[in-house]
Amino acid sequence: MSGYLKQRCVNIENGRIHPEEILCGGMESCPEGYFCGKMNENPNNGSTNLDNIFYAILMVFQCTTLEGWSDI
Repeated sequence: MSGYLKQRCVNIENGRIHPEEILCGGMESCPEGYFCGKMNENPNNGSTNLDNIFYAILMVFQCTTLEGWSDI
């Protein structure tokens, strides 16, 4: 499952990410004119992911405390 949140729908013609940053892969597919491509960064500047145990615990803690941890 590592790297799953890096997969986004990318425009076939210009290589830009879909405006809604749609995640793809698995059972999710991209709209017409887009393909599922792997990007370099996870959501929220790389802090939202399950790529290792530390980020996974941090994400679970954030969800259970209902804190958004928005940027200052």
